[in-house]
Amino acid sequence: MIGNVAGRSGKESPEPMLFFASLSRRAVAAGGACVPPAHAETGQKEDGGPGEFFPPALIVAGLGLRPYATPEALLALLAEAQRGLPPFTHLAVPEFRADAPAARQAAAALGLPLLVVPRAALEAAQPRCPTRSATALAATGLASVAEGCALAAAGGVLLRPRMAGEGVTCAVASGVAAAQAAGSAA
Repeated sequence: MIGNVAGRSGKESPEPMLFFASLSRRAVAAGGACVPPAHAETGQKEDGGPGEFFPPALIVAGLGLRPYATPEALLALLAEAQRGLPPFTHLAVPEFRADAPAARQAAAALGLPLLVVPRAALEAAQPRCPTRSATALAATGLASVAEGCALAAAGGVLLRPRMAGEGVTCAVASGVAAAQAAGSAA
């Protein structure tokens, strides 16, 4: 489970949404494609039959940050990581950085939800991460924090591998939103 700690307004919610990130099997079977918006409005395929609806796409910027990271450094790196990609829908941080001021301030400035990725989800994503950092491994026990956050939260594929800035790292992944349920997060 990935917890949402800041909504689009940037204000923290006392009862954050829990986010379950995984790809829809039907979307994967269809090559990950979603029904075009025109079809979603009518609910019909081109042949006039009922349409099949897929959850909306996620574009998640996974973040790694040191305790001293600044929101300015994070926002600069996010702007660089965004180039040539669809707009981010979420930011994701590891559970051990859930209270990092830079991440919360960047999410608020961008008007994006901030997802908190539990350690178990980060560990499960490690085999899919192409970048390995000895520094991150020594500091956190995880060889790839930003890529792990992006992949765990989006549940899909890596669009941009880890990029590094001043005390911050960022990676971008896309996936398909599977479900949301009310609950509380750390």
